[in-house]
Amino acid sequence: MVLGWAAIGPGGRAFVTGAGFVRLVPVIRKVGSQSLAVFLVSMVLAQANGVILDRIGSGFWALWLVNLWGFAVLVGVAYLAGWFRSQPWRARQAAPAAGPRPAPERGAGGAAALGLSAR
Repeated sequence: MVLGWAAIGPGGRAFVTGAGFVRLVPVIRKVGSQSLAVFLVSMVLAQANGVILDRIGSGFWALWLVNLWGFAVLVGVAYLAGWFRSQPWRARQAAPAAGPRPAPERGAGGAAALGLSAR
């Protein structure tokens, strides 16, 4: 770790500790937490991007454009998967009261112990 810190030099250390890199950390964390979804989409996306590069050519700017498109899609997939995992459609239920339950009557069994009326 120390060797890596020394190898990046003062400019690299300023970048890593600066505000620009700190703003990227939540995005990197989101992509890492949704790694399975990102991986599966990246397998299909790699093939599609290869086809696109075959069609438009593999020049410097084409490579940059296709790679930036790929990064954007993968980050979008990570946020979409996180949204689905949070289940926003499920209503939040209030927590039940934390008070103690009353003990059933001694000797009562069956339906009476469960609080049901026996007929």
